[in-house]
Amino acid sequence: MTRDGTPVMTTGRQRRLCAEAARRVPELAVDDVELLHRARSLQAAVDEGDRWVWQPARLAAALLIAATLAGCGLVWWSMAGGSVLLAAASATVSSAAAAAVVLRFRKQRWQLEATRVGPLIRRHGL
Repeated sequence: MTRDGTPVMTTGRQRRLCAEAARRVPELAVDDVELLHRARSLQAAVDEGDRWVWQPARLAAALLIAATLAGCGLVWWSMAGGSVLLAAASATVSSAAAAAVVLRFRKQRWQLEATRVGPLIRRHGL
């Protein structure tokens, strides 16, 4: 809970527990409309948090374009010079750079939200 009482999922474990609860509530076949509505809302929150986003998107795009262009250019230059080994190394390095950009800049929405609200989380006993 944030200091203002807003519930937020900040860990993978919390998300798994919420997803499981949202899935199981309808299986109970209860007639509580409000409970079913809350379960659907919880599932929607989990689904929204699972979406992948680029952060920051423009920097990630620029770095991916740069890695791709540099890699293609080096491979072309290497092949023009007759060096298959250098071309292979260039392709490998540029692919690794692109993978690093993806790993660094592509996050799930819940991770970004957890980082954003981290300072607002109410600690027990405080």
